[in-house]
Amino acid sequence: MTLDHLTKEDISWILNDYAKIRNHSYINGYINEHVKFQSIMKNKKVERPDCGCNFHSFKDISNSIFEQYEAELKNMYQEDSQNTPKDE
Repeated sequence: MTLDHLTKEDISWILNDYAKIRNHSYINGYINEHVKFQSIMKNKKVERPDCGCNFHSFKDISNSIFEQYEAELKNMYQEDSQNTPKDE
């Protein structure tokens, strides 16, 4: 999976918002964030699991993707921050 399609807003949301809830034990309250995360990362619409019994495995897949790409996302975020002009 390439990450060329990610915007700085996508990366910011993933690292600053999604990262805070990705391991939360109340999965039912955060399933939409896992769907959004996978959709962003895969660059296509990912459907919400149709059964609550699949939420935990869906969360596990999201966490696996996050862990696989976390370092690259952080590098992209840092590079983007360094290339953003400062207000004068």
